[in-house]
Amino acid sequence: MTNDQAFKDIFGYPAVVRGLLHWFAARLHGLTELVDGLDLSRLERRNEQTMLPGTGGAMMGQASDIVWHAPFAGIVEADRKPWQELVMPWEFQTEPNYLMPLRTRAYVDGQHLERLKRRRLASTERLAPVLPVVVYTGEATWPVPSRVEHMLPSLPGMPRPSAPEPTTAGRALLSGDGYLTLDIAALRPDDFDDGNVMSLLARLTHPRLGEATA
Repeated sequence: MTNDQAFKDIFGYPAVVRGLLHWFAARLHGLTELVDGLDLSRLERRNEQTMLPGTGGAMMGQASDIVWHAPFAGIVEADRKPWQELVMPWEFQTEPNYLMPLRTRAYVDGQHLERLKRRRLASTERLAPVLPVVVYTGEATWPVPSRVEHMLPSLPGMPRPSAPEPTTAGRALLSGDGYLTLDIAALRPDDFDDGNVMSLLARLTHPRLGEATA
């Protein structure tokens, strides 16, 4: 079994997803308030495929490897609106994919359009926030930009973004402009949390630290 397939299987368990959110998203990326505002006891995995335009006007399906949904805390299920949840599509990569910023944005936009197809968006409706995560298990560090703007060339009168890889982009990150990368090879010893199941798994699969841990 490849690392890619093994991680897909492991991320089918809610406990692993909760561990990753508390360790990776909250501790390493500063999204503590966002994670604390979710009801992780009601995590739900759904099989989803977003239809995107292909060549010649044909529609093509794009599915993330795994998609989890976490409702906001404090909302009664019967009263919950479709946008009162965090949508988390996971992509698992063993090699760099330089189209990932575009794939992420296309997926997020397509996911919203798919939900609203054949009807108009009411003025009182909102869009569900989406937190895309790429889990990368290659031996070299992930070299792909996280946002589309970092793929543009230098333009007259427009300075390049000051930080090539911002840790987070706030609300922009949750609206399709970027993704978080769990780059196993880039993790440092002090990044790990021995009490977290996902952190332990990342340490064991680290291309250099894993040998010392085993």
